[in-house]
Amino acid sequence: ADRLIVFAAGTAVITSVLRLAQVGRVLTIFPECRICPGYWRDGIRIRRLTAYAGWNLFSIVGDTLRIHGTAVLLNLQIGPRSNAAYGIADKVGAGANLMANSLINALSPELTTSEGRGARDRMLLLAQRAGKLSTLLVLPVALPLIAEMQSLLVLWLREPPAGAARLCQWMLAALLIDRLGPGTLLAVIAHGR
Repeated sequence: ADRLIVFAAGTAVITSVLRLAQVGRVLTIFPECRICPGYWRDGIRIRRLTAYAGWNLFSIVGDTLRIHGTAVLLNLQIGPRSNAAYGIADKVGAGANLMANSLINALSPELTTSEGRGARDRMLLLAQRAGKLSTLLVLPVALPLIAEMQSLLVLWLREPPAGAARLCQWMLAALLIDRLGPGTLLAVIAHGR
């Protein structure tokens, strides 16, 4: 137990030192990143920042509830045995989701730039395309996985937990549907309201 505490403390210290070094470097190189006390009294600026941060918070809370809420509901309804199946399904979904997230991250600056220039039609078109393209990127990976999930899990784990294949299939189907939404969220964030 002592080694575990040392490991946790070491990880926390290393992470904190690296983060503080990054913040110190940014504050040294970019003066615009320094905190100006006068900005705290500017109500209009605070409202605009809060509106922007509010949509990001909405997105993060939704993702957190989707991920952890699913695990809690599975534990309550099916029991702790479902954790193994859910963990496998989550890992499979995360791998398929990686490519689509890269596309969304690449399009995000262009969406914001288009909205900033006043080209809302272009921004909305990009947002719509982002959802379609991210779904199309996941589709060639997800469909074969959905079709052959049981045999893949047997190949991977030899004895997969009961219900793992079905859960993985449902999570991949949910991922396909979920991929249609990030473009809309990017549009809301770019617009600020």
